[in-house]
Amino acid sequence: ESKVVRETAAMMLPREKLLSGTTAAELSDQELLAVLLKTGTKDCNVLELAGKILKQFGSLYDLSIADWRELKTVHGLGEVRSLELYSMFEFGRRAIKQPVQDFQKAPIDSAAKVALLLKAWILGDPQETFYVLFLNARGYLMCEPKPMMRGSKCESTVGVADVYREAVKRNAHAIIVAHNHPDGGSNPSPADIAITEKLIEAGSALGISLKDHVVIGGASDGEDWTSIRESGLVDFTKKGKGQ
Repeated sequence: ESKVVRETAAMMLPREKLLSGTTAAELSDQELLAVLLKTGTKDCNVLELAGKILKQFGSLYDLSIADWRELKTVHGLGEVRSLELYSMFEFGRRAIKQPVQDFQKAPIDSAAKVALLLKAWILGDPQETFYVLFLNARGYLMCEPKPMMRGSKCESTVGVADVYREAVKRNAHAIIVAHNHPDGGSNPSPADIAITEKLIEAGSALGISLKDHVVIGGASDGEDWTSIRESGLVDFTKKGKGQ
């Protein structure tokens, strides 16, 4: 049996399933990846290659957040297919972002809404990113969330002045901040508490209140988050110095 015949048979299995009415959601991770890869290598067919890739990265989620240079280390992918997969996963993340307009029709009045809004931005992000949400007097989102800082320990290096400079520029009535813990849970760290207190104090002095600081954990479903306000760890009614 020639390699071409074996390759065609392997490829046709997931494709035939789709053509016969099976939905993409019903295919296994390995089968879906095989459809995207199209062909295997001289040493293994496309289904085998897909399985090899998933095994090397541990899960589909871990594969989805890998840099294209990491993907390129898999024998059989090469530069072009690594770039294609890398771009495909980013395309998917962008596609599932809930339109900002949906959050401009009602107040952002809960940490759950913040987590829902930022879910697609944060899922798959291997770095800590500190976001600011700018709200008008009715509590409605004024524009797309703005990333203010990226990198390890971003919550301890973000500039309070930079945050409020952007808020003043947009004539915001209030702000909500949020950041992710890519490799851990959503429990606020001492640095998270410290930056929250600084933001509350500065905002009080400027008349731009900090409504909440939401910490989002690294769970792949995006459902692990903590509201520092709701946790009671910080007094959000505290006034600035001299007030």
